[in-house]
Formats: sequence, structure tokens, C-alpha cells
Amino acid sequence: MSAEHVFLRYAALVLVYMLAYFFVLRRFASFVQPYRLRMAQLGEEILAGRVTAARAEQISFFLDNAFSGWVMAGAILVFPFAVFWGTAKYAFGGFSLTAQFDKDDQKMVVLFALSAFAANPLCGTIFAMEAAIFVFIVVMLAGQSALMAAIGEFIRLETLLLGPAKKVSPGAAWP
Repeated sequence: MSAEHVFLRYAALVLVYMLAYFFVLRRFASFVQPYRLRMAQLGEEILAGRVTAARAEQISFFLDNAFSGWVMAGAILVFPFAVFWGTAKYAFGGFSLTAQFDKDDQKMVVLFALSAFAANPLCGTIFAMEAAIFVFIVVMLAGQSALMAAIGEFIRLETLLLGPAKKVSPGAAWP
């Protein structure tokens, strides 16, 4: 078999994989659309009430990045550092669990995670495997409270590094 045939065979295989990925991406997007709408509604309800500046920034980050494929790609890179930093802060007494999340905050985090996974399922799957490993290690070595500190640090760092999102109007030139 000539090199040209081998190249064409691999090119066709890559094309098939890309088409399958785009089909899966589209199916995920249509599946999570009701959840994205619920997240938008819940976010607007939260922002309409009395909220702190930090909470408003977090909710705005969720709403602005609901369709961003970069969130899961960034999560892959940020999560190991956030786990280490959050666990270290907890171990040395620099983190307290006094900040309580209400049910709306928990719903927003879950809805945002689902939306971000649907925006980039490949990176979302890699992140899920990475998170499972780190969660297991932290819980076994430091306990559930250290895990909560690590997750809090992850959300804070992800928002800091990726947000606020740049808003581009439909007719504007790309920055």
C-alpha cells in the first residue's frame, strides 16, 4: 500500500471522528438546553435580589460562560493547582468553612457544570477523570472538609482566570 493510500485512509478516519464528535456535541447541546434556560432564569433571579459583589461576579461568570468550550479546557489546567492550594490553605488554617452556599448557589454550580460539559465534552470527560482522581486522593488524605476548601478554591480560581467573559456583539470585529 502506498503512502498516499495510508494518508487518505487516516484522513478519512479523522474526518469520521470529527463528524461523530460534532454529532455528539450537537446532541449534548440540545439535551442541556432546558437546563441552560433554567440556569439563566435562576441567575437572573439571584442577581435581581440583594447579593454581594463576589456572588454577583460568580453568577455573572456562570451566565457569561455557559456556552464556552474554554471552561472545561481551563478546568483541566486549573483544577490540580486549586486542589493543592485549597488543601494547603485548609491544612494551615487559612480557610474556614463559614461561607455557606444556599440551594440556589448549588443549583447554579451544577447547571453551569452541565452546560460547560456539553460545550466541550472531550475536555469535560478528561476533567471528570482528573477530578475523580484528585477527589479520591484529597478525601483519603485530608478529609471532606479539605475537599470543600479545594473545590471552593477551584471555583474562585476558574472565575479569576477565565472571567469576566468578553462580550462581542454580532457585527463587531473580533478582538
